[in-house]
Amino acid sequence: MLHGQLNHAQSLPRFSLQSTSGTVYVEPNEVVALTDELLEGQKELKLLVRRILGTMSLALSHAAKDIRRCLEAAARIDLARAKLFLGEDMEGEVPNVGDDGIIEVKQARNPCLILRGGKRVVGYRLELGKSSQGLLLTGPNAGGKTVVLKTLGLLALLARCGIPVPAGESPRVDFFEVVLADVGDMQTIVDDLSTYSAHLVASRIMLSSVRDAGPRAMVLVDEAGTGTDPQQGAALARAMLEAFLESGARVVATTHCVQLKNWATE
Repeated sequence: MLHGQLNHAQSLPRFSLQSTSGTVYVEPNEVVALTDELLEGQKELKLLVRRILGTMSLALSHAAKDIRRCLEAAARIDLARAKLFLGEDMEGEVPNVGDDGIIEVKQARNPCLILRGGKRVVGYRLELGKSSQGLLLTGPNAGGKTVVLKTLGLLALLARCGIPVPAGESPRVDFFEVVLADVGDMQTIVDDLSTYSAHLVASRIMLSSVRDAGPRAMVLVDEAGTGTDPQQGAALARAMLEAFLESGARVVATTHCVQLKNWATE
């Protein structure tokens, strides 16, 4: 790159002049042939790469179905390994799975508490569907009722997904097609629903969802009968739970209502 005026520059094989800056670009005669050879080689390389890619694309298109099946198989294997590793992290056992809506486990532990770590998780014995279609859990606040409720639901979901469940040896967790839960305070200003109204809406939705599932449905209700007058709440909660039981679903509920406790022992 030379600055200034070159009287004979135009006679050189490679010459260009930038008008704005007055810069002259000159390529010596000695490298002209090499430059041409390089450019030609680059052009041939691009053509060769394009030809190779075209050949490979054609070959892959003929094997597209086989490749897709291999990818799907690899994905299934990867999913199975992930389930196994999750089960190992929870010290889980592969459950016996039936179709009768039965859960029978020893040393059942909440999966979320195990994965959170830090403290030893106490296990407990759970039975549902074999000798009783439903469970009504009572006790003081912070006594673990809701944890038991959630544990049952999570065990059912884990078994349905083919994941080992955190329990003692030879657990039985049948396949539940439907697992529904009404847990927590679901009041909402946006939908103009009080706590009690929200529970009623949830109960109506759950009833419509379990009608045809029979024992393959599990319904979990936390603090049944709360959010309104105790007498009215207990009566409506009893009617709701009876409707779930009549549908054949497996029902687990927690409550503080004395009326519901008395009904459960009748």
